[in-house]
Amino acid sequence: MFRGIKSFLSGNYRVDLKTQQIQYFMIFLLGLYHFVMIALYFTLFGMNPMSMVNILSVLIYFLCYFSAKKKKYDMAYYLCFGEVVGYYVAATYIFGLGYGFNLYLIGLLAASYFASYIFSTEKKQIAIIRFLAIILAAFLVSVLISSFHDPILGTDRDFSYELINWLNFVTCACALVLFSATFMSRINVLENRLKSQNIEFKKMSMRDALTGLVNRRYLRNKYTELDAKEEVYSVIIADIDDFKKVNDTYGHETGDKVLVAVSKIFKEFVRGSDFVCRWGGEEILILMPVCTKKQAKRVGIQLLEEVQTAEIESTKGEKVTITITMGLADSTEGEQFMHSFRVADRRLYLGKRSGKNCIVDHD
Repeated sequence: MFRGIKSFLSGNYRVDLKTQQIQYFMIFLLGLYHFVMIALYFTLFGMNPMSMVNILSVLIYFLCYFSAKKKKYDMAYYLCFGEVVGYYVAATYIFGLGYGFNLYLIGLLAASYFASYIFSTEKKQIAIIRFLAIILAAFLVSVLISSFHDPILGTDRDFSYELINWLNFVTCACALVLFSATFMSRINVLENRLKSQNIEFKKMSMRDALTGLVNRRYLRNKYTELDAKEEVYSVIIADIDDFKKVNDTYGHETGDKVLVAVSKIFKEFVRGSDFVCRWGGEEILILMPVCTKKQAKRVGIQLLEEVQTAEIESTKGEKVTITITMGLADSTEGEQFMHSFRVADRRLYLGKRSGKNCIVDHD
C-alpha cells in the first residue's frame, strides 16, 4: 500500500483510474474536509456561521456522489465547482479577505483544466473559459464584499483565526498534488498504452493478416542482412497447385482455409532459424540462413509430403486434397537475394510444367 501511495504521488502510477473512481476519491476528500471543519474546528471555536456553511457543503457533496454514481460526471463537476466558489464567497462575507480562502480559487484554476481533460466527452465539453470567467467574477465579488461589508465574525485575529490560514494552505496544496498526480498517472497510462499499440501495429505491419506469416517488408530486412554476410543461405519459393480451381470449386473461404493450413505446416516443419513469408497470393517463400541447397532440399521434400497428406475440409465438410510445387536455389547461384530468388522462381515454373507436386533444385 505504501509503495502504491508513493508511486501515485511521484506521478509514476500505472493503473488506469476510471472517471468514476477519480470523482469518488475527490468527492470523498472534499466532503471529509468539510466534515472535519464542522466537527473539529468551526464548532470547537464557536464559529457557528461557518459551521452552517460547511453543513451545506457536505450536503452538496452527497449530491455530487449520487451524480457520479449515475455517471452524470459533468453534473458532479458542476456541483463541486459551484460549491467551492460559493464557499469562497461565503467565507469572505463571514471572515473578510485573507485567512487563505483565496487559495481555493487557485485550486479551481487547476481543477478546471483537470476536469476538461478527465471528464469531457466528445459530445459535451467542459467549457474552461466559462469557468475561468466565473472564478474571476467570484474574486471581484469578494473584493466588493470586503470593501462595503464588515466581517460577521469581526477582525480580531487570535490563534484560532490565524490557524485557518495554515489549514487552507495545506488543504489547497494537497488538492493540487492530488490533481497533478492523477493527471500524471493518466498520462503515464496513455503513454504505455500508445507504446503497446505502436509495438502491435509494427508487428501487424510485418505480418500477413490471414496466415500470420511474415510479409515482404519483414523479409527484406532479413535478406539484406544475409547479403551483407558471406554465409551460404537457401531460398525456397512454393506455390499451391491449382489454387484457382480450389477457389472455383469450394469457394474463396475454403481457399483461405487452405492457405492457413499450408502456412501452419510450413511454420511447423522448417527450422527454427528459417523465415517463412507469404510472398504473394498462394506463393510462400522460405529464407533459410546458413543452409546449403542439399540441406534445404531435405526440408522441402518433407514439406511436400506433409502438405499432400494434410486433412483439410471445405466449408461444407468436403475433404480437400492439395499439393505444392517448389523451386530451390542458394546464395552461391546469385550475387544478391533477388538473383537467387529469380533462379528459384524459374525452377518453380519448371516444376509446374513438369507435372507439379515436386521440388526442383537445378535447371
